[in-house]
Amino acid sequence: MASSQIRGEGMRRRKKNKTTETNPSPLPPLPGLPPLPGAPLPPLPAAPVPTPAPEPQPLPELPTAPTPAPLPLPAAPVIPQAAGQLEPQPVEPSNEYGDLWAKRSAKPLPQIYGAIDRLGSGETGSLLDRYSDRFGHSLDRDIIVLRKKEREEALNEARNAPVVELLDEEETDRLTEVENLLRELKPQYKSAKSAGDKEALRILVPELERLMAERRSLMSQANPVTEAPVSTDSDSVSEEPEESHHDDNDADVLFSQFFTIVNDLLGDELPEDAIESFLASEGFELFKEVGADPSAIDDERRGEFFKIIDEQLGNMPDSSITKFVGSGEFEIYKQISEMYT
Repeated sequence: MASSQIRGEGMRRRKKNKTTETNPSPLPPLPGLPPLPGAPLPPLPAAPVPTPAPEPQPLPELPTAPTPAPLPLPAAPVIPQAAGQLEPQPVEPSNEYGDLWAKRSAKPLPQIYGAIDRLGSGETGSLLDRYSDRFGHSLDRDIIVLRKKEREEALNEARNAPVVELLDEEETDRLTEVENLLRELKPQYKSAKSAGDKEALRILVPELERLMAERRSLMSQANPVTEAPVSTDSDSVSEEPEESHHDDNDADVLFSQFFTIVNDLLGDELPEDAIESFLASEGFELFKEVGADPSAIDDERRGEFFKIIDEQLGNMPDSSITKFVGSGEFEIYKQISEMYT
């Protein structure tokens, strides 16, 4: 009995050990409920292995663009070769005056040169300018301008001519220099006077007067150099004929300047009725003759001309006469009066 009891305990012990060694597996949780605390989490599903990307297909080769054909170069112009060297054609001298006359219109010249210019500037002009159609003959304005330009260029060349001085040469006589300058300017003065170029006369007349005054001063000095005869290009002349010749030049220049003064004065200050009366008189014929070339008038006719001008100046207004008497031009008027009356 005892052995059966021991056997029975041994059986129970084995059963107890069997129960302790093997635990029952827990029940899976109900669907939709969280797992029980302490329960092991179910194993995660294995992550899917990513599918490898397919290798890119090689791009098809592009067709090669055709090479453009080179453009043809333009053909060089063919220059014909001259059979022989051409001889230069002779250049015909240009006739400036002929070209100016060719441009003139067939219409008659206007009665008054520069009438529009004088009206615009407020200047009435000289007596011969206002009545140029009654002066006998008229000059083309373009030719006058061209001649004036040539005279100015010649005068500038004469003034700006280089002077060469030698150290071992004696000093040139001043009187000879003055007389040579007078000889050079006199043709220019006559040309300007015949063309009626007032601007050139305004330049030349003061220069001539200055040279003549200097010549008179040199001749008045008791100097053996001034008493020596003046030699010209052709021959030598004595002092007395040379002095007489220069006195004539002085008178011509002074009388020409007197005509320029009275021509402007009568044209500006003389009333219209007095001008019309003077144009119809015989004295106007002498006035035209003097205006053409004052140096060609002899002393007797110069005296007649002065009397005519003296009468016409009396027809001017008193204010114009007073203004003229107080001006420097009245001194020339008095000199002409003493010479030819």
